[in-house]
Amino acid sequence: MSYGVTEQGFIRKTKSEIIRDMKDRSLSLLGPDTDLSESSEDGLRILMQADLLDEVWQKIEDVFYANFLETSSGVSLDRVVAEGGVERAKPKRSIVSLKFEGVPDSPIEVGIISQTPQGIQFITIESGVILGDGFGTVLAQAIQFGVIGNVDADTITEINTPKNGILSVTNPESATQGRIRETDPELISRYKERGTSGGSSAVQIQNLLKNEQSIVTAKVYENATKLPDADGRPPSSMEAVIEGGSPELIGNIFIKNWPGGIEAFGDESITIIDNENIPRTYKYSRPTDVQIYVKITIETTDKWIEGSEQVVKTNCIKIVGGTDTIGPISTVYSGKGLGESLASWELEASQLGVDEFKTDKVAGIKNIEIEIGITEPPEETFVNATGRQRLKLITENIEVAFV
Repeated sequence: MSYGVTEQGFIRKTKSEIIRDMKDRSLSLLGPDTDLSESSEDGLRILMQADLLDEVWQKIEDVFYANFLETSSGVSLDRVVAEGGVERAKPKRSIVSLKFEGVPDSPIEVGIISQTPQGIQFITIESGVILGDGFGTVLAQAIQFGVIGNVDADTITEINTPKNGILSVTNPESATQGRIRETDPELISRYKERGTSGGSSAVQIQNLLKNEQSIVTAKVYENATKLPDADGRPPSSMEAVIEGGSPELIGNIFIKNWPGGIEAFGDESITIIDNENIPRTYKYSRPTDVQIYVKITIETTDKWIEGSEQVVKTNCIKIVGGTDTIGPISTVYSGKGLGESLASWELEASQLGVDEFKTDKVAGIKNIEIEIGITEPPEETFVNATGRQRLKLITENIEVAFV
């Protein structure tokens, strides 16, 4: 009987078959009178080796089925659907309008945290003011990603970070748009329903690039219009912005997968000779690192643990991305990634513990205010990043002060 990859698919050798074949082989080499019982030395050796070989066969079977839509999962499924130009939907935070009551003309600042009685927290992401009627409305976003933030109307009623002139809060409408990371069954279903036109070539190439170990991150932008776009990409073009990877590796991916009739745009170029001995030149771009500076002002309670400011710094780096240095140990975090802008409220929210970025909740913070910027001293609440930029933060660029 044939095992492994056959015309009938993958056939795995079972443990009993492994033991049988090993015993037959031993008897043919050592003689028919050899004691292969489970209590004998040779028999025990066969059983131990059979356990290891059985695990190897199972792993080989897993690798085989990881290449197919219906039998793959997790990262393997991501790679399968990427071949068809489909990308797994990322988790999202819920959005809600918060209505604050207070003293007219009192400011509603970015970073005010409110919550439901069950402790589901939201943070304001835009500023406003209490109007003459005593009310002001601004947008807020859930701290955590997922459906947990899709709360009903009139359930966000507690203010965690009291501000002068603000008395109460509520949400006249339900919070919406929160979702978890797309599940495997959802992704498979969407892939099957994507239509005869298939998925995006940009998504396909982007995922092929990101699957390469030497490539840190990649993002492929597409201009499918008949006019240049706002970032200068010509009509019917794609621009791959790639961090890491050699030009030769990038060129080999492009020559096998770049769609015909689509111009490759960028500042860098690589020429590859195709199988007909014709030189093909592809352009791409490298991201520009933009160093971020952060100033944090903390008002503590008696629950504050001495030294927690290091956790606060680490949480910020986990969000932005960059290098966290504690003594002789440096840890690199990928953060939000390429082309992602940053708001100061995201760093404030990170101190409450954000599952998606694995930040740690810091106890003993009564109030926290964070300013960010690309120069010192940082004085902004928002830093924009273009599609060709990657924001980065290092420990020495974070200042923490206490009041």
